[in-house]
Amino acid sequence: RLELNGQPAGAPKPLDDNTGIITWDIPYHPGTLELITLDAGNREIARHAIHTSKRPHALVASADRQVIDTPRGTTRVTLQVVDQDGIPVLLADNEVTCTIDGPARLLGLEGSDNQDMTNHRDNRHRLHLGRLVAYLQATGAGEARITFTAPWLQPAGLTLDIIP
Repeated sequence: RLELNGQPAGAPKPLDDNTGIITWDIPYHPGTLELITLDAGNREIARHAIHTSKRPHALVASADRQVIDTPRGTTRVTLQVVDQDGIPVLLADNEVTCTIDGPARLLGLEGSDNQDMTNHRDNRHRLHLGRLVAYLQATGAGEARITFTAPWLQPAGLTLDIIP
């Protein structure tokens, strides 16, 4: 079952045997599009929603590990563009710059755009679908401050504790 802003959103087309996909044709309206999966007994078993975003507002960074406890250890930082309400903005393609202050180095930036042929080891890279991944490596002991900036967006920063 598919709902748009709490209302049923049309009838699904039958399962496509070639792709294994069920599709709906619905007109665009801003708001919340929610898929409710039902079992054979018509009981809800899963639910997922996506929300219309507003203008890009800020970068948000989250690291897989904020404590690196091995020499030359690494961590992966995921960067996401969000609007003023914290909703991901999937159409953002801003150029992001990464700066590091402390005992760490940037191994590379990756936007997952197969058509992007720019140098992934550079400290600047474009977002793809509103996301970017940075790979960092410890170069010593101490605290490393990582900052991500992009024009017209609030920057994101995080601190890595490096204890090799």
